[in-house]
Amino acid sequence: MNAAAYVLYPGNSNAGELTQIPNIPNNPTITFRGLETVSVSAKNIWPSSSVDVKIGGEHINIATGAWCHASSGPEFGLFGPNGFSRIGGSDVVLPGTNVGALIGRINNGTPFIVGSTLDLITSESGILEFSMNDAAGQYSDNVGSLIVSLRR
Repeated sequence: MNAAAYVLYPGNSNAGELTQIPNIPNNPTITFRGLETVSVSAKNIWPSSSVDVKIGGEHINIATGAWCHASSGPEFGLFGPNGFSRIGGSDVVLPGTNVGALIGRINNGTPFIVGSTLDLITSESGILEFSMNDAAGQYSDNVGSLIVSLRR
């Protein structure tokens, strides 16, 4: 199954345009000389990734792209990995943080905020997963995706 990916062009002739890139496999992981990139779809809660982290490992994460937590859209619009300015209550996966923000967890553990950048020193080993901070059961109406780049 493929997911649509979107790229926001902030600094060229396409500035401000959201362009769809078709036929991106759901949550692929691509490695470039120590840099891994993971596509995170807004439609999937905790999709599987192949990013394996070790205790004490240092990882620099940078996320780009645009997504929205509701396809009804105009009232929310598209936003990036920091989410939008509404703080989530007990209905979202990580209460007390921005709705729509990029969040992570290791081995089904406690979620943590990732946002657009995060210097992470891991306290456990396992698979690093990413998701949008949205209400459980409310992912099917989300649109867009982010690309997370991890440097070890």
